[in-house]
Amino acid sequence: MKTRIMTLLLACIWLIPNVEALTRIVDINGTGQYISIQSAVNAAADQDTILVHPGVYYENVEIVGRYLTIGSLELITSDSTYIAQTIIDGHHNGSCISVSNESEITLRGLYLTNGIGTCSLVWGDRLGGGIYSIYSNLSIINCMIIGNKAFSAAGVSLGYSSCYLAGTIITENWGKSHGGFAFGGYSSDVVRTLVFDQENRCSIYNNYGSHANDIFIASQHMGNIDIYLDRFTVPASSAFLKECIHTEHYDYGQEFNYTLHMNTAVLDQQFADIYVSPDGDDSNSGLSITEPLKTIALAIHKIGADSQNPHTIHLANGHYAEDQHFPLNLRSYVNIVGESEEGVIFGGADIFFVGWDSEKEVTIKNITFSATTNQEFYQTALIDCITRNKIGGIPDKFSLSLENLSFRGIRPVHYDNPLKLGEIHYPEKLILRNITVEDCMVTTGFHLWGGNVFAENVSINNLHAAPHGVITGRALTIYTNNPLYTGGDSVFHNLRITDCESRSEAGSPSGLVAITHSFLPTQFRTYFVNCTIADNHWSTGYGEAINVGEDAKATFINSIISNEAGMNFLLYNESLPSHLQFLNCLVGPADNPEDSIFNLGPNNTVEWFGTNLSSDPGFYAWTENNPYTLGQNSPCIDAGTTDFSIFNLPDWYEFPSHDLAGNPRIYGNQVDLGAYEWQGQTGIDDLVAVPALSICNYPNPFTVFTNLKVILPSNQCNDKAGVTSASIEFYNIKGQKVKSIPLDSSKSGEQFSYWDGRDEAGRHCSSGVYILNLKVNGIRVLSKKVTLVR
Repeated sequence: MKTRIMTLLLACIWLIPNVEALTRIVDINGTGQYISIQSAVNAAADQDTILVHPGVYYENVEIVGRYLTIGSLELITSDSTYIAQTIIDGHHNGSCISVSNESEITLRGLYLTNGIGTCSLVWGDRLGGGIYSIYSNLSIINCMIIGNKAFSAAGVSLGYSSCYLAGTIITENWGKSHGGFAFGGYSSDVVRTLVFDQENRCSIYNNYGSHANDIFIASQHMGNIDIYLDRFTVPASSAFLKECIHTEHYDYGQEFNYTLHMNTAVLDQQFADIYVSPDGDDSNSGLSITEPLKTIALAIHKIGADSQNPHTIHLANGHYAEDQHFPLNLRSYVNIVGESEEGVIFGGADIFFVGWDSEKEVTIKNITFSATTNQEFYQTALIDCITRNKIGGIPDKFSLSLENLSFRGIRPVHYDNPLKLGEIHYPEKLILRNITVEDCMVTTGFHLWGGNVFAENVSINNLHAAPHGVITGRALTIYTNNPLYTGGDSVFHNLRITDCESRSEAGSPSGLVAITHSFLPTQFRTYFVNCTIADNHWSTGYGEAINVGEDAKATFINSIISNEAGMNFLLYNESLPSHLQFLNCLVGPADNPEDSIFNLGPNNTVEWFGTNLSSDPGFYAWTENNPYTLGQNSPCIDAGTTDFSIFNLPDWYEFPSHDLAGNPRIYGNQVDLGAYEWQGQTGIDDLVAVPALSICNYPNPFTVFTNLKVILPSNQCNDKAGVTSASIEFYNIKGQKVKSIPLDSSKSGEQFSYWDGRDEAGRHCSSGVYILNLKVNGIRVLSKKVTLVR
């Protein structure tokens, strides 16, 4: 057989038009001139042809400034069976083929797999697992590009390049940004084009990314493009199409449209709920709790949903990490709901959710996020949603609900890059409900652009910046820079921001909450109702709890803003003044509420309504989980109001019936100030004053060990009984004590220890939720939950 092929090959060489060009034979078995493709490329002259015999070539072929044709025996025989036999395996070490420096390359009849991409010139992120091209011209004909990974464009990445595509299959490629194919045709001096062959059509389907699963095309030279395909993921009429194809023009405001011409859709989406479990199998149907899938990304791909038929992906309790192919591409009318907030844990080094395609009515619910995030490139928010599409020139906005979510022990890998828990740009509607942030090292908790936010029961505690690198450590940023995209008012109700630390450069202020609008006038306002922002501090000692920037408009109602260090408010002097209002608030501690507000702008406005206080708020820990509840003698009790008629709150706003702890919102004659309502407790001598006693652990959840930080009160700080014994005890969910760690009762202030997940006998405890109890003088005074993941 091989003799016949060689005879045919030699005969066909004479058919090559340019008689000066050579054909170089590559055969891994040693019967050709070369045993590797790279050695043939190195030896070849421009316009040579490199013919590759069947075999698996573990290579990362690099082509720089060349004019070559590289193909399998399919090139000369038109026998398509040679394609799957002629494999370039990137061996998880780079792109299968990288092309650069104005090369002119034709690739034909090759199977490319297991590439992980080439580091890009701009970001250093890996692009093009199968093929990476920069400043070159390619023809890709009758190839199969399957099973590659990269940060972006895992199948094919074409940067500043032109390309002709024919008869090529691109499928099952996984990217963290774009999935299968990406074309970036920007060039200041050369027109870069992309052509899909109308007759010998490509098939591009079932690729995975956080946006533009299959095809991403950006250009400054094209206003429209015809995409001719044989097989594609879904029909052209599918609502899922916008998650699969995205086109954009490099010139802002210019439109770039596409027309999809396809023969067959390969994905049979199921209009039903889908079930996923870490112990599942992707060969299962996913249609029942007994046949769950293993991979959430596959469930997002398979589920069918529309405005009339919304559906849910149900996540069983367990740990979801790198094998889930994070980040996940959100889908319109698809909810992602965990079995329980404590039991469903997202970890790993990647961000988790991306929604860049105007996703509608999406809910993410019942998940704990605990991770050390590798935010090396431009994916820097664990939940990243933006409005980027327009319909008739009008922004097509997304709508998102985040409910029952915990962020615990989040850490960055790179201190010099930002890391945010949530980056939400210009929603039609954003709901934050029952959100807990505990012990997270981030530049910003939630960065919210453009209004339309309702936040209810949000607790942010012990959020802090990295010890060096990017400045801040901000809990909340409210911002806009584009009046066209800006929406309506926002309301934060039962918000708690406590024990957080912001970091700044020497001589510059730092703050926990930043409110800045636009250099052009905007109309939306942010309302803070029954919020507690207290006991926060700054690494420089020079900062403010809340900074109010250009054109910012904020109203505080029934709220406590009490921080010992720095200022409570800083109003900047900008071209457009800011506007601040207070109704029945405590702003202090100070002689007068105005004393802790620093106004730098003569045109800024600060208005006071009702009765506002400036004394100590009188916090006491009636229960171990709520250290910022009010003591029985607090001046904040009954000091609020339910009459907001002087303000124009949104029509959709309703005063909640419960406080942050879930207790009835009004106890007594009137609503209290702050996030917690006093419930009539007495016996203050038996309580622990905040912050005399506390306990925290990180990371949580943990796999190897969790650090423990305890603060014990001084025996001389008051007239209460002194501390004679103290310990940390761990109990499983059955109530059985598994471990006790003694503390130094004679030492007040901070103490540190750790738990390695072992019991008293030194045996590894099983995965699960454990109760951590701090005992003082034999009495349990604080408790919290810690999750061990094996």
